[in-house]
Amino acid sequence: MSFAYQDAFYFLGVSLTFIVAFLLFRSPVAHRATNRLLGITFFSMGWYNMIFLLTITGVYTKVYWLAGWGPSLGFLIAPCAYLYVRQTLSQKEGIGRRDWIHFLPFAIVFIDMIPFNVGLTHVDKATYVANAVRNYNEFYLQKISLIPLPVLFFLRPALSIVYLVFQWRIVIPAARRKLGRLYHWLLTLTSIQTVFYLAMTTLTVLGSRNGVGIYVVLKYQGLLYLLFALLISISIILLLYPDALYGLKEGWNPGSLRLGPKPLPVEKAVVEPKPVNERMIAQYLPIIEAYMQKEKPYLQSKWSIQDMAVATSIPLHNLSYIINQHYKMRYTDLMNQYRVEHAKALISGGAWKELSLEGLGKQSGFSNRTNFFLVFKKSTGLSPSEYLNQEKGLKLPGI
Repeated sequence: MSFAYQDAFYFLGVSLTFIVAFLLFRSPVAHRATNRLLGITFFSMGWYNMIFLLTITGVYTKVYWLAGWGPSLGFLIAPCAYLYVRQTLSQKEGIGRRDWIHFLPFAIVFIDMIPFNVGLTHVDKATYVANAVRNYNEFYLQKISLIPLPVLFFLRPALSIVYLVFQWRIVIPAARRKLGRLYHWLLTLTSIQTVFYLAMTTLTVLGSRNGVGIYVVLKYQGLLYLLFALLISISIILLLYPDALYGLKEGWNPGSLRLGPKPLPVEKAVVEPKPVNERMIAQYLPIIEAYMQKEKPYLQSKWSIQDMAVATSIPLHNLSYIINQHYKMRYTDLMNQYRVEHAKALISGGAWKELSLEGLGKQSGFSNRTNFFLVFKKSTGLSPSEYLNQEKGLKLPGI
């Protein structure tokens, strides 16, 4: 592979990684906070490898201010990937308080690099980068933090292997659960991570013999190509895997994929069979009502019917059919009805003493004040302030 093609190959890997990270951060499905964990993983990998690309092309000297931000991001890759897999398998949103301990290595390295990132003048930083580009050993021989860079050089792959072991310990037993395509995606992700981390560890050991770091060990280009090939592969697989990006869709097939799709309104797409399928309603209605009562998904303003289908494991067309036939309304109207009832409960409970009307609306799952007022008045015949005056005989401050 010539130098030009090599750079293009590396650039493709970095670009795809950033694209996937962007899509994951904007994930429209259930567990969007969990998907952002994977987004952080991809962004960190993209940034880390972008620095390598800038270094070997010499462009780093023109964007020298980026120096110093990569070492800490490298400690987010393995923890965030592990938390993503764990939370996806447990079908939990985001992370708990105790899980923040997983970000402790990142925090330590980030704080340790602050004097270099913030304290150095532009001239000093530009000089450091220029010397490093001319001699790769300068990256690791200069003392720019309390923790020597060679130590970080070895800690990254060591930490990755530890998390990889724990990740396999939760992925393998999950094979007994009927998770379908989503499990296959998690298994694929973990398998590619395994090869990636092993290749990174190998480069670390080989690179230590020459005193240079993993991404500047150009002597071992075969392993570097493997790392970027894995980045490209996992990015493409995820782009072609709407189960992970957009949620499970009943009847999905690869030929119907559209990147970043905007689904048609389900109410228009579903052809309702006649007579009414009472058996289906009896089967799924208790699940829907129990989920609404326990999880209160209507408190999330962007919770879609696709999210509901994923969370309840009810086929999308069945869920839409039940809402239309049993509740005699559209999905959005059903969610707004729950939101109005929640807002009324907040007002009755005295929440208006601490919250503005806009705050009451957001606490109830409405996206903005205007939507809150319109839906509330349509449902009750009164505006929120009129309802409050009627209930309490008081007027909210500022109304």
